[in-house]
Amino acid sequence: FEEQDPKGETTMGVFSTYPYANVSNAHCFLNEVVGSAMLLGMIFALADEFNKPANPYSFPISVGALVMGIGMSFGVESGYAIN
Repeated sequence: FEEQDPKGETTMGVFSTYPYANVSNAHCFLNEVVGSAMLLGMIFALADEFNKPANPYSFPISVGALVMGIGMSFGVESGYAIN
């Protein structure tokens, strides 16, 4: 990386995520809180025994589709960094 980009201007996003320049930190924080809450709530809903849980064989696919959907809808502004 040091040979290609000695100042770290174009390769800084390889190991981390950065928000757009015109998006405030408060907006990105709220975006990540809502995305993480949705992920947690949906995983609890998928695994709940009283809520007819997902088939054990389809549970990983369901969680993967959930992460992909949340990332595609909420990850545009802050770099897909749901926790």
